[in-house]
Amino acid sequence: MDIHFPILDCTETTRRTYERHRRKRIEPALGKLKIAKIDASIIESFYTELRTCRDHCKRHKHIRPDKTHVYKPLGNSTILEIHGILSKAFGRAERWDWIVQNPVKKAEAPAKPEPDPQPPSPNEAARILNESWKDVSWGTLVWVAMTTSPRRGELCAPRWSDFDADRRVPTYKRSIAQDGKELWETDMKTHRKRIVALDENTTAILSDYKAHCQRMARLAGTHLRRTHIYSLVFRMGPSR
Repeated sequence: MDIHFPILDCTETTRRTYERHRRKRIEPALGKLKIAKIDASIIESFYTELRTCRDHCKRHKHIRPDKTHVYKPLGNSTILEIHGILSKAFGRAERWDWIVQNPVKKAEAPAKPEPDPQPPSPNEAARILNESWKDVSWGTLVWVAMTTSPRRGELCAPRWSDFDADRRVPTYKRSIAQDGKELWETDMKTHRKRIVALDENTTAILSDYKAHCQRMARLAGTHLRRTHIYSLVFRMGPSR
């Protein structure tokens, strides 16, 4: 892991997620074992342990799995992420001839959870919009989210220079990543920009909102600049 992680080709967001899994889940259970001694049975037992409690309670003397202990099972989607981390790490070790074969290939992978989207009904969407329009910034954000369906990080990233009112298109070409209270700009998840065709109502709403932002900027003694942070269409702090 110490050698594998620094040369892993992935985004900063993915790297931070993998590092957390490594520190909190993988190392407490497998960190003291030699890689040649790890086989499919050990890996599958590790997954079973995570389904029981993510805190490795039976391994730590200060955590007693008695009647007062609250078990915190890890979901299959997260265990599947850990399975992917192990598969890549052991795959590299196999290519480098550190081990004869990748034991993760023989281990039974956790079942992939079925997608379960639960969008609001038309009536619920209308109620959300009506409530959000009590504030013009929130109203515009919720409207754009519902009409253009961006990912959360994509919705936070567009600048006014990405909105073409004449052609009635916004361009999503970057995203905002978050780790705790830290925010940074990153590439799109698909690594491709996305151009969305807008209806007349959404174009008018965004145009009116831009005029509102320009008025607010003038009152603050500044203006909307093309490359400045204040040119972001929607500005928000870290989620709580």
